[in-house]
Amino acid sequence: MLPLIILLVSAFSTPIRAQTTSETNVTTTARSGKALSVFQVVRFPNIGCVGTSSLNGTCYTSSECTNKGGVSSGSCANGFGVCCTFTLGCGSVISENCTYFQSASPSQSSGQCGATVCKCSSDICQLRLDFSTFVITGPNTYTLSSLYTGNGGAVVTEAGMTLSPATQCMTDTFSVTGYGSSPPVICGTNTGYHMYVDANPACNTLLFQLTPTAVGTTLATRQWNIKISQISCFSAWLPPQGCTQYYTGISNYFNSFNYAGGVLLANQKQTICMRRERGYCRMCISPSSITGSTDFSVSGLTTIKGFNNVKCCAYGTKGITDTTAGYDCLIIPNAYKTAGDHINNQFCGRYLVTAASAVSGGKTVCTIQIPFNVQFLSDAFTNIGPASTTGFKLIYYQTTC
Repeated sequence: MLPLIILLVSAFSTPIRAQTTSETNVTTTARSGKALSVFQVVRFPNIGCVGTSSLNGTCYTSSECTNKGGVSSGSCANGFGVCCTFTLGCGSVISENCTYFQSASPSQSSGQCGATVCKCSSDICQLRLDFSTFVITGPNTYTLSSLYTGNGGAVVTEAGMTLSPATQCMTDTFSVTGYGSSPPVICGTNTGYHMYVDANPACNTLLFQLTPTAVGTTLATRQWNIKISQISCFSAWLPPQGCTQYYTGISNYFNSFNYAGGVLLANQKQTICMRRERGYCRMCISPSSITGSTDFSVSGLTTIKGFNNVKCCAYGTKGITDTTAGYDCLIIPNAYKTAGDHINNQFCGRYLVTAASAVSGGKTVCTIQIPFNVQFLSDAFTNIGPASTTGFKLIYYQTTC
């Protein structure tokens, strides 16, 4: 009987629990054909998993999942664990990795709706927000005539130009508190886009402000499903600090927020970073379509033109300086033509071009400045005369030098 007693003591000894490891007791048979049972401790890592609900989760024991407020969605760890998924509603607070902030169904009502996300461990540096669904009311789109009737805010005059608050998010907004700095406030349609934010030691707050009466537009059917991933300071997927978006791979599309909604947003400071892949040293940027006619419309110029000169970011006190200046701009550091001629790094107008002034077409612009990134800046006002400014949808690709 001595060996059996030793086995039982060993089986019930208290194990050392790792921070990212779960354990559960299972019953086994001591000898073939005997009903004598002993307990064994099975340990498994709390790694990511895909639940039966198509949501990503974390592998926990069934009791851990219940205690943490998650939902069991299929099995993991060879059946010893459950894929535990976490969803957040208005007012939720959580400190789990891979969570989903979801709107009410079928449509979120007006008011304030926020969720608080705290670090799941001390080595978390950033959060990545993936907008699986993101539709709230878009920006003000009032014209000059409607502004003069007193709708949508006051008309502002600067350097002989008449400006309006069109493109401002005046009905619905989405904001995220960062650490030191925060991403820009956005609105409109951003389904399929993503956003990065520095993890705050005091927790990050994701906040929707939804107004019952639309200003300069129509109310949207508000829906969102935001996947929130926590990124370790030591992860290979950690982007450089200050990136609003981060893309990997030798080629990908990137865009301004609310491009799908058809109107560029005011008050944006968007830094778009691209990871330099192994063996590549040059990044080129082109319109996403052949003609480029709908892929780049930054700052509402009164005629269909493209600029890449110092005036593109020449802001006045209210947003512009004169009739030929560009107001909002895309900055491509150390830009040059594919032929190798360096050009100014500020771009605005109705086309992405490589000449000082152009009336049509879209061109390819390259850079060898490391790290790869572009920056988009917009001010609070817009010139109200021209056609709608839609923003940009561009494609980057990396090449050898």
